[in-house]
Amino acid sequence: MLNAYPQLKVILMSATIDVTLFRQYFFNCSVVEIEGRTFGVREYFLEDMIQLLNFQPMNSLTSRKQNNKNRQLQDDDDDLGYEDSQADDIEDVNCNAICDKEYSPQTAAAMSQLSEKSLSFELIEALISYICSLGDDGAILIFLPGWNLIQALLKYFQQHPRFSKLFVKGCLFHYGKALFRKFMNLNLKTAYQDDESLRVWFRSFAAIALLPETDMDEGNHYLRSTKPLLYENEINSFLDYHDKTYGINSRFPPTMYNHYRNLNPRTINYLEGRHNRWKKRSTKPHNDIYICIDMFKHEQLLASDERQRHEAGAPPPKRRKKTCIAEESLSRLWDKLEKNQITRDKFLKGAGLRYFQYLKIE
Repeated sequence: MLNAYPQLKVILMSATIDVTLFRQYFFNCSVVEIEGRTFGVREYFLEDMIQLLNFQPMNSLTSRKQNNKNRQLQDDDDDLGYEDSQADDIEDVNCNAICDKEYSPQTAAAMSQLSEKSLSFELIEALISYICSLGDDGAILIFLPGWNLIQALLKYFQQHPRFSKLFVKGCLFHYGKALFRKFMNLNLKTAYQDDESLRVWFRSFAAIALLPETDMDEGNHYLRSTKPLLYENEINSFLDYHDKTYGINSRFPPTMYNHYRNLNPRTINYLEGRHNRWKKRSTKPHNDIYICIDMFKHEQLLASDERQRHEAGAPPPKRRKKTCIAEESLSRLWDKLEKNQITRDKFLKGAGLRYFQYLKIE
C-alpha cells in the first residue's frame, strides 16, 4: 500500500513493539522514541501479609460458619459466570498449605488454615486497620469476585465498631432507567407516550426514592391503590418486578436507593465521565499496571489542583442551569413536606416531574 500510495503516512505507537522488525518491514522508516515514566510498585503475597500482620485465623465456630458462608457466596457468584468455568476441573487441593521456608512456622501454620476457596474477612479487616494506622492519605480499593461477597463484606464491616458507618447507595439515575426499561418492556410504550395520567403515575412511583425512608412504604401503598386501572395487568407485572428486585427482602433494598435530603451526587454518571476519559487515554484493551498508575497520578494532580483552587477561595465550577433549577425545586419540595405544607402525593408528583423528566421515549 505504501508503494502504491507514497503520500500515505502511517504512524505506529507501542510501548512493547519490536522496533527492529517493524523498521525493516517498513523500509527502514524513521523511529521516534519518547521517554516514559514508571512508578515503583511493590508486590505483596498472602504470606507476606500474614507475616507482616502476625495474623492468626480464628478457629471459633462463628468464624468457621462465616468462612463456609463466604465460600458458598463465591460458589454462587461462580454459577453466575463471575469466574472461569474451568475452575471446576481443578483438583480440590489447598495450595495455601505450601509455604516457602523463608516464612516463619507461625505464618506457615496460618496459611494452612486458610482455604483458597473461602475469603477471610478477618484478614481483610486486619489489613485495612494496619493501612489506616500508617496515617497516609489515599484510598483503599478492595476487589472481590462477585456481588454476593461485596454485600457480605459490607454487612461484616457494618457490624464492626470502627467501620460501622459504611453504607452503599445505588445510583438514582440508573434506578429510574431500570424501572423505565421494565415499564416499556410491558407493552406500555404507546400508552406512556399518549396518556398523561400514566406518565404522572410512573414518575411518582420512581420518586418514592426521594421520600423519607420511613415514608417509602406508605408512598408505595398509596400509588398501588391509585394505579391506572386501564393498564392494571401490565402495572401489576411491573409491581411484581419491583418487589422482587427492589423490595425489602431483595438484593437492592429501599435503604440502598433512598436519596432523601441527599444533596451529594445521587448518580454515578460523573464517574462514568471519568471512565470515558480514561478510556480515551488508554492505548490497549488491557492496560498494564504502570499505565493505570500513570492515570491515577494524572487524576491525583487534577484533584490536587481543584482542592487548591477551593482552599484559595475560587468559585466552584458552574453547574448547568437545568440542574440548578431541579435541585432548588427538589429542596423546596423537601422543606414543604417536612413542614406539612404539601401532601405526600403532591410531593411525589412534583418530585417525579422535576427529577425524572429524563424518563421519556426518545
